[in-house]
Amino acid sequence: MRKLILPIALLACLGGCGLHLRGSSPEAEEFNAFRINVDQARAPGVWAELRDILDNSGTKLAKNPKQADYLIRLAGERISRDVLSVSPRTGKVEEFQLTYLVLLTVQRVGGDTLLDAVPITLQRDYTFDQDAVLGNFSEEETLRDEMTREAAEQVVRRSAAAIRRDQRSPTS
Repeated sequence: MRKLILPIALLACLGGCGLHLRGSSPEAEEFNAFRINVDQARAPGVWAELRDILDNSGTKLAKNPKQADYLIRLAGERISRDVLSVSPRTGKVEEFQLTYLVLLTVQRVGGDTLLDAVPITLQRDYTFDQDAVLGNFSEEETLRDEMTREAAEQVVRRSAAAIRRDQRSPTS
């Protein structure tokens, strides 16, 4: 019996501090009370990550917008790479900056727009080494994946907050 006390106490502490497994989202669980439809045709990268988050939370998506309570629209997904710095001695690129952008719209079906084309923008920069080109491309790909995942998490948080506000408003 004493052997069980410490693990149970540790689990209670971890649960109380807000720690949750990667890919799980307490905000996404709030969607379970509603029928959500996601229009993701113009944002396939963030949609793949968002779908994983929603699946892990047990959220069931409405196939048809007419059957939904809320619509989430993702559009304009874009990742760009810009030169951040150039070596003054060689004139070669030393740093790049990646910028990720997706636009988020949340609407109540048959009602108001809660968020209208709100940009979610993330930026990361990395050092480019001419002697390690393969490693640089791997690092860039990792950064792109992380930005897409973080954008999906922001979509969940912002959408959940907008829906919570809508539910508290007297006109809903």
